[in-house]
Amino acid sequence: MANNDQIVLETILKQSKQEQFSEEQISDRDFFNWFVSEQIMKDYELSYDEINEGIVDNGGDGGIDAIYTFVNGELIQRDSELIDGKRNTDIDVFIIQSKYANGFSESSIDKINSSSSELFDLNKSIDDLRSVYNNDLLANIEVFRNQFLHLASKFPFLHFHFFYVTKGEEVHPNVERKISQLDATIKRHFDNAGIEFEFITAKKLIELARKERLRSKELTLTDNPIATQDCGYIALVPIMNFFKFI
Repeated sequence: MANNDQIVLETILKQSKQEQFSEEQISDRDFFNWFVSEQIMKDYELSYDEINEGIVDNGGDGGIDAIYTFVNGELIQRDSELIDGKRNTDIDVFIIQSKYANGFSESSIDKINSSSSELFDLNKSIDDLRSVYNNDLLANIEVFRNQFLHLASKFPFLHFHFFYVTKGEEVHPNVERKISQLDATIKRHFDNAGIEFEFITAKKLIELARKERLRSKELTLTDNPIATQDCGYIALVPIMNFFKFI
């Protein structure tokens, strides 16, 4: 029997689906994946298209339903130019596993552990993995690989953020203990990487949905702004930075 949080969450999902996809055909499971990515990545203010490009849920997804790579807080997409960061640049990889189910399973973490062992092994080429994983997943993995190797000589700080999301109420200890295996897998490939793993229950997902989006945006200037006599500022902005800002 569903508890109050699960009933409230189902209501939120139903209403959100009607508001955002009223003219599109989308299954409850697919919308759940989209909704989860939107909530977890909320602080990064991703657009509809940016959220969609990160979602890789399909046959051959290796237990990964969405993946996003950021460099110093900037999303790197498939058509993005590689960023030339400074020494100790931050690379954050968000990996989301969202299951439209009422509980958390050991097998789900086993699956993402197995796929992480291959996908983050730089010895395995993307082409060698095409018979196992879908094209969307591999495209986003390639984004991460290219950006990481591009900054390798700058010794970037690499952070993996794993999220396992369901409509469940609690996590059994047998499921929690699987996290150490995933941690060991990532450390085997990137020994200095920071790793976080969070289970998102129905209650936690409601809390994320309740949270307001950030309303501030950064605009990178070419040089320091010049103050005017009427308390304003004049500054030069690269056209691509301005385009991203608006």
